[in-house]
Amino acid sequence: MADSTTLNETSPFGDKNLIACTTPIDVKVDGQIPEWVHGVLYRVGLGTFSVPKPDGSVFHFNHPFDGLAMLHRFEIHGGNNPRVTYTSRHTANGVKSRIIRNDNTLVFFGPDPCKTIFGRIQSVYHQLLDLGRGELERRMRTDPEGENINVAIAPNFPLGEDLEKQWGVDADMALVVKTDANILQLVDHQTLEPKKTFTYGAIDMEYSDRFAASHHQYDMKTGEWFNFILEIFPKPTWKVFSYSSPSVPGATKVKKFQPITQNLSRPNGYFFSTSPLKPCYAHSFAITDNYVIIPNWSYYFSYYSLSILWYGNAYDSLYFDPNLPTLFHVLSRTTGLHVATYESDAAFGFHTANAWDDNGTIWMDIATYPDSRVIDASFDFARMYNEKYVKPASYRKIGRKTSDTCVPVAELRRYKLSDIPSTPSNIPRRAVYELLGLDIDLPRFDPRGHCKPYRYLYGTCRNQNESTHKNGHDVILSAVQKMDLGPPATNSASTLQQVGSSGPIDKRQGSGPNTRRFDPPSASCSEPIFLPNPLGTEEDDGVVLTMVNEIRNDDQEACMLVILDAKNMTKMAIAEIGPWHAKTVHGSFVDQAGKGISVS
Repeated sequence: MADSTTLNETSPFGDKNLIACTTPIDVKVDGQIPEWVHGVLYRVGLGTFSVPKPDGSVFHFNHPFDGLAMLHRFEIHGGNNPRVTYTSRHTANGVKSRIIRNDNTLVFFGPDPCKTIFGRIQSVYHQLLDLGRGELERRMRTDPEGENINVAIAPNFPLGEDLEKQWGVDADMALVVKTDANILQLVDHQTLEPKKTFTYGAIDMEYSDRFAASHHQYDMKTGEWFNFILEIFPKPTWKVFSYSSPSVPGATKVKKFQPITQNLSRPNGYFFSTSPLKPCYAHSFAITDNYVIIPNWSYYFSYYSLSILWYGNAYDSLYFDPNLPTLFHVLSRTTGLHVATYESDAAFGFHTANAWDDNGTIWMDIATYPDSRVIDASFDFARMYNEKYVKPASYRKIGRKTSDTCVPVAELRRYKLSDIPSTPSNIPRRAVYELLGLDIDLPRFDPRGHCKPYRYLYGTCRNQNESTHKNGHDVILSAVQKMDLGPPATNSASTLQQVGSSGPIDKRQGSGPNTRRFDPPSASCSEPIFLPNPLGTEEDDGVVLTMVNEIRNDDQEACMLVILDAKNMTKMAIAEIGPWHAKTVHGSFVDQAGKGISVS
């Protein structure tokens, strides 16, 4: 059944509003689903791109990342009679109301081309007024849908006994949606109904600043959850912390690490050792058994993020500096100290894959870009152009920071950080890296291999059928691939030496004999989620779940859940959910008891 945000408005960029399905429906399953695949897949996405206003005008989002949040839920029952039950819900209706009443405090990822200089001055004034009056805190108390939280979803979020009781959540059953701001949304794990918005300050008041990573890290062995808060003033500071569920034996509520405030790779007297670190956009980070690694990419907030007040968006407030190195700050999980900083080439990355350490050396796999042009390309995220009135992608590059239509694909880099000290050490250190493969992002792998050498990585890539589509360059398609990195015993980058240059050494292990692709024609695939077979003995024994948007011969749209054999990347089952396209970002899978199996 549709809710109040079901108007089928289409933006000038081809993004369509979706109709929510708040009443669970069983969808037809073609094929077989293994019996052990039994649980719930949650996907976070974008569902509203155009908002009709009372005066007859329509507000259109310029960037797909700003689409209002929508959650999708698939309850999957494998076996002889496979069944998939689908539910979805819009979860940012309060933001829609703010748009309708012309709320000048709204901040977006993409720019508003219609905002005048006067409008920007008004926006700055109202944002400062909003801060002074504590409007954000008021909205969090009164409206669980007042913020647009649309990136990642975390089941079993450890709220703690007090908050679980206060907010009416069963022990260890909190389902929380996250974004790159320090704003989280608690939703009902069955109905998807928003219950509460909050910050990490609800867990500890020290962690109330505005920026956080969308992707936490979770250690299955210790039960610890990790994240960081980026504090901009009085000087840029990364505050790393871990926290655990009360059900974890011996758990402390919050473990606080030494704040990161300087580049330890520059000896005293070097310019960068006495100047503040530059605050950057960091979407994710990495942990190993013994360390936490925070990337300080060369993609910075201008004017220490004050530019967001002026522009009213993140895109115009960020810039890439090719002359400054990427920094990797290393903290000891044993002592909590910031023990080292490693420098590497200027770069940017959204997503870390796996990482591990051995004898004081860290290996860390990251989908990395040589610059920030992928951000320019993100204006076309999940857009498939099958309507003639939609302008081609190149048209919308007018007014952006680059006219270059060639966007580099992601490089899967394996960084090596050698000779990690046990106490803080202020000496120059370089991170070298090996190029494992090209064109993979949104990486997922067997979660049981977290913090260990591993072989197989699953992610999105360019669809090889894109150039053959009848609409030519107007169509953007994506596929999913399984990348074979080679046997874990031999793929630990042991040949990399710490030399003056940070690399790369190109070995392309990602083209191993078991590398496979799923390239459906006229279709785009979402982030692949790997589920391990609980009785399997091999790393790739499992299935891959991906949502697929398809354009059919009659130009009709279709959206489906596809289940692939993780060994050969062939279709096992398809569950078609509707004649539309769903734009989703990340997802998580829980078993029938609600325990997270594969978490974003």
